[in-house]
Amino acid sequence: MTHGRNLHGGVPVWTVVSMVIIASLLIVYFFLKSIWDSRFIASRCERKIQRTVDPSELQHWAAIMLKRYPGKNVSLFDKHEKLPKGLSEVWDQRGPSVYVRGPADDEVDKEPGYVIISWGSGVLGNWGLFVGAPSFVPNSPGPTNWIWKPGLYFWRDLH
Repeated sequence: MTHGRNLHGGVPVWTVVSMVIIASLLIVYFFLKSIWDSRFIASRCERKIQRTVDPSELQHWAAIMLKRYPGKNVSLFDKHEKLPKGLSEVWDQRGPSVYVRGPADDEVDKEPGYVIISWGSGVLGNWGLFVGAPSFVPNSPGPTNWIWKPGLYFWRDLH
């Protein structure tokens, strides 16, 4: 007496159907995670930056931007500046926003100039890099900022 139909190889049909359902659910899970989970997306972007962006080229570029745009907080949105190799491809949804933040000159905030590179959205939050000279350290270090290389810090402000 048989308990169900078998495929030609002797594998029960219910086993094959179950495996297809599980595989489909895993695909849907990882797809949704890749578009809705901001921590997953930020981590993937950070790993991509570490693999594809040259830290010394990034710092050299930031130094040029700081000299070219010496203001307090200048967006490069409409400046048509060429980004260092690899930055435009970090997140497949859109390119980064870039701000040049000149050095603070008041008595309270003695932070040197640096460049902020960010990705994200209103729903996901934002993540990115602070890029300064090798001696640069952000004024607000903490669990949302961590060092990649001297003067280069990843940061997150996720929702």
